[in-house]
Order: sequence, then structure tokens, then C-alpha cells
Amino acid sequence: MARPRHQSGWITEHGNQIYGHFWRYVIDPVTNRRKRTHASVPLGYIGKLKRWEAKEKLKSLIARDLGPQQAAERLDPKTTFGWFVKHRYLPMREGRWHKATKDKTGYEINRYLGEYFKDRPLGEVTQFELQVHLNKLAQEFSDSIVRHAFSNVKAIFRSARKMKFILEDPAEDLLMPDTRAVKKPKIQPQMILALIDGVPHPRDRALLAVGCFCGPRTSEDLGLTWKSYGIDHFTIFDTAYEGSLYVGKVKTEDSRARIPIPQRIRPYIEAWRQVCPDTSPDALMFPTSGHRRNKGKAVPFRAQKFLQVEGVANHR
Repeated sequence: MARPRHQSGWITEHGNQIYGHFWRYVIDPVTNRRKRTHASVPLGYIGKLKRWEAKEKLKSLIARDLGPQQAAERLDPKTTFGWFVKHRYLPMREGRWHKATKDKTGYEINRYLGEYFKDRPLGEVTQFELQVHLNKLAQEFSDSIVRHAFSNVKAIFRSARKMKFILEDPAEDLLMPDTRAVKKPKIQPQMILALIDGVPHPRDRALLAVGCFCGPRTSEDLGLTWKSYGIDHFTIFDTAYEGSLYVGKVKTEDSRARIPIPQRIRPYIEAWRQVCPDTSPDALMFPTSGHRRNKGKAVPFRAQKFLQVEGVANHR
């Protein structure tokens, strides 16, 4: 428990401003040792604020800043954004995330937030800076990227405040900026069917047909097993990511709802089922051959590998 400390601070003048100074005693989260840090706050303008008024104002600020903290240890607000994300925020959150979510969220935080705030102390980042940064992202990137950055930065600073790294949350009142419209080219169903019919392997034709016309997520499409197939619908039991099958893992419980299979798509699936080497319930519907430690085993496709031109046409 921290020892109560009583201080009056001291006054300095710089330019046309009067500043108040005092000491904070905090815990360094890296070393877990107590240290003294210098705090400086603007009090008012010279000529508009008398010196005795400045001293009284400083005493009030010190009492408000230190008073609630004198009965408990206070973490250092100069802990950087990057350190907090790496050593506190992500380890606390990622236990509930699937690997795909973990990889994606870590990348997005580093790419769209960490590059700008990584070395900034949490206690020095302002609402103005965060809002301007989000506004700039909105001018360059799509709605989904900006919306994820908005959600991530609010969650990070909310956690920092709850864990007492900062007293106030600068992201609490941030506003989601307007984002530029993204043009999404459309292709006619007949053209998609022509593309699918041009793929030589029945497995690849069926996989493309399901992905294009049934609407599952990529991880769900690649993770389908034959027990998921109900002739006129799919039931999602598993997902796949980067060549690995995650048995019983789905994005949300709503993902387990039935996915209808259009009548036009069923012949592609049936044609593949007739020649598929293994149609047992737990076997993958659309397997590929593993490599290295999985050599000789049936594993899910990696999305990028499947989408390679030679992969769609000739992948075995």
C-alpha cells in the first residue's frame, strides 16, 4: 500500500503561462518498482492569474490527483501504448479469440494504431490526437478498417483506465468518422457458373460453387466435413484456418444455423461426392494433401493457396 504523501508543489513561468509542478509516485509495470515522476500542469496566463491564486489552484489539483491514489499503488501513466498492448491488452483478450481473430487483430492494431502511438505514453495521448488520427484513416481506408481501428482504440484505452494505468479515458467520447464509399464490382451469376464449369477438378468446382452461392465464411467453407452436408443445407460444425481444422470451433453460435444449398449447386456437390475417396462423417469435404509434418494426411486448403491460378486448376 502506498504511503500518503503531502506536498504543495511549485510554480514556474514560461512565456505567458504559469505552470504548476509536483511529484507523482507510481509503479513501473515493467520492473514492478516504485518511482518518482515529475508532473507539470498549466494553471493560467500571467497577468490574469495572481501568484497566490495559482498556488491555491495547484494545491487543489494536487489534492484531486493524489488524494484518491494515496491508499493504493498507482501505475505509471508514462507506460507506452505499445508496451501496454503487447504485455497487458493482448494477453488478457486473446484467450477468447480464435487464431484467425488473434492474428488479424494483432496486425490491425500494429498497422493502424501502433505505428503512430507505439512509443507514446498512455497518459499523454489526447482525445484530439485520436480523433484526428481516425479522421485521417477514414480518408485513406475502407469503412471496415476504420471501424476496426475505432473499436480497438476504444477497447485498449478502456482497459488501460480499468487497470489504472490512466485516470481518464481519452477514447471514451471518440466519434466514428464518415468513411468513403467503396465500389464493389459485381459479376453476373451466369459468368460465375461459367468460371466454375471451366475448373477441371470436381472437388474444386464444388468448393467454388459452395463458396460463391451458399454464402459461408471462407473458414467455414474450407472446414466443411461430410457430416455438415444435408443435401439441401449445410450445418457448420468446424472451421479451418491456414491449413488447420478447428474441430467444434465456430465464429459465433449463430454460425451453427442452417445454410441453404440452392438447387442449382447441388449437382456440383453430388458429382464430387461420387468420386471423393473418403465421405465418412468426420472427413473433410474439400481436402488437400498436407506437407511436412502433415505429409500424407488430408488437411484443409489454405485460402491463398487455393486461389492461386494453378491451384484452382491443378491442385492435388
